[in-house]
Amino acid sequence: MCIGGFVMVHVAAYVTIFMVRNYDPTTRYNDLLDHALRHRNSIISHSHTTTSTNLTWGGGDLVVVGCKVALLLIPLGTIDFLVHHIHAFTIHVSYVWGSVSDQRY
Repeated sequence: MCIGGFVMVHVAAYVTIFMVRNYDPTTRYNDLLDHALRHRNSIISHSHTTTSTNLTWGGGDLVVVGCKVALLLIPLGTIDFLVHHIHAFTIHVSYVWGSVSDQRY
């Protein structure tokens, strides 16, 4: 069920990227989608962040023991939690800052 949830989020992110990329403001003017997509660059950057981090969440290393492949779980501590959140915050801020600073009004 967990893998299915990740796949659903991944598919939704790609659908969002496709919908925003192929958006034509001349045919869809001043409707709900137009109001939502005026922040196009930030939506694309957040969708990209979702798809790239969805691929990197593996949960452990693969270890070959004899002829069998086992998943070696690594116990995580407080410092791992803090480092993960610092990196996630830095990536999030850099994507948002890049998309906001590139907007042309």
